[in-house]
Amino acid sequence: ISVILGIFFVTGCSDPTGRKSDPEISTTGVDSEYKFIPAGHTKLTQGILADRYNKNIDNLYLEIDSETLKNVFHETHDNWYAEPEFVGHYLASGPLLYKASGNEEIKKRNDELVQTVIEYQRDDGYLGTYHEGLEFDYTFSVWNQNFMIKGLIAQYEETGNEAALEAAMKCADYNANAFLYSDTVELLLGLNQGVQHATILEEMAHLYSITGKQLYLDFSNYILKRLENSSIKVISIPNSAEFWAIPFMMGCSKGIEMFNVYFGVLKMYEITGDASYLYAAQMYWKALKVSQIRITGNGSLGEHWNHLGNTPVQLTNDLRPNENCVAMGWMKFNADLSLFSGEGKYFDELEKTLYNHIMGSQASDGHDFSYYQGNIGHKIHAKDPGMYSCCRYRGMRILALVPEYIFMQSDDKVAINIFTPSTSSIM
Repeated sequence: ISVILGIFFVTGCSDPTGRKSDPEISTTGVDSEYKFIPAGHTKLTQGILADRYNKNIDNLYLEIDSETLKNVFHETHDNWYAEPEFVGHYLASGPLLYKASGNEEIKKRNDELVQTVIEYQRDDGYLGTYHEGLEFDYTFSVWNQNFMIKGLIAQYEETGNEAALEAAMKCADYNANAFLYSDTVELLLGLNQGVQHATILEEMAHLYSITGKQLYLDFSNYILKRLENSSIKVISIPNSAEFWAIPFMMGCSKGIEMFNVYFGVLKMYEITGDASYLYAAQMYWKALKVSQIRITGNGSLGEHWNHLGNTPVQLTNDLRPNENCVAMGWMKFNADLSLFSGEGKYFDELEKTLYNHIMGSQASDGHDFSYYQGNIGHKIHAKDPGMYSCCRYRGMRILALVPEYIFMQSDDKVAINIFTPSTSSIM
């Protein structure tokens, strides 16, 4: 097998849609020649990345009390309760870490946790753990269900657990039918400038790609239509505006939520082949890289894109700069864009963020991740009681994905995306 060191060959094409063209953006479609090598086939063998990956398993994943995660579903709650999101991240990370390590304790915990989720899922499919009447509350109820679907899909795709897929579909059906056919719930009545519920797009599109169930595609199209008819025009603004203005024209500036929406946009591109979806994501990426992402590979103040952007200034932790969730989102966004566009430049960005911000935010013993990262002062890993744990679980999740990102393969070639001591059995 010949080795290509992160080089992808892309040719340009004309675009009949009449949208703005950009010479730096390829719109040739999904490069089906290269795919990521599935979980478990690539092993980190030595070096700092292998060390931090193993500590992520031993000192974080296995130190999280799985009984506490099970208890999340034992009672319902008022709004702002976000623990189901973290259960979803735990379930999404588990199969990847199990395949990499072979640690049977991980598999045991995951199997038991999936069973608990199924036992406590409401008969109508609801998996959000809010009190009756708050199922579509403006805070985290739909957001929580989004990540529960993600975790259950991962359990199905990596382990073949049909019950997990059935639970994910029941939850998806509950949400899709409510938003499509009820006159009592509103998609854009959510946190973070209205975008919170719309982040379920990726998992709806993902379920459609697995099952072919039309309901999920209908709901995905509905989400995009509602966004386009709001100030959060995730397709038309990037397809028409000057790239530098995109973050400021968009009706939502919340970093990780917007990444989650664009993960869904790229999934819809994979499903439909509509090049305007890919182009919108690429232009959003370019806008962030030029105006928001700092030279170390992360961005945001107070978790939002902002007018200060990537201006080189001292940023102390009290300003809440460089949220770890944003670093994770930027990494995954780059990985997805590389997969769908066939361009290697995205892994240059991913690698910079991995070493400077994901590993930079990780405690040296791997037990936690910093929520924010200033560029002056000390890292802070301690969290106040009850503080939201999103950055811990997203840091854990993105490190779990790293072995899949190291190589890509075609029928007769291998592309190396991350240079680190590792071995891989090519599929």
